[in-house]
Amino acid sequence: MKILKILFPVSLKDTLITVLVLAAAGFVCSALRLISDGDIYVSMIFLLAVLIVSRYTDGTFTARLPRFSVYFA
Repeated sequence: MKILKILFPVSLKDTLITVLVLAAAGFVCSALRLISDGDIYVSMIFLLAVLIVSRYTDGTFTARLPRFSVYFA
């Protein structure tokens, strides 16, 4: 268990930033979905979310997590 904490440090600040930014990206995509029929903008919004998370977090596990969400969006 100690090895996992060393390899994947988790910060509460980074976790909150990640959750809030990804929730905001999801909300924006949902709001735009009501206006437009296409979904071409979704990947760009989540890429922007990844950029924001990587800018304002320290690079811990929660900062790496959104990079994978882009592949599944």
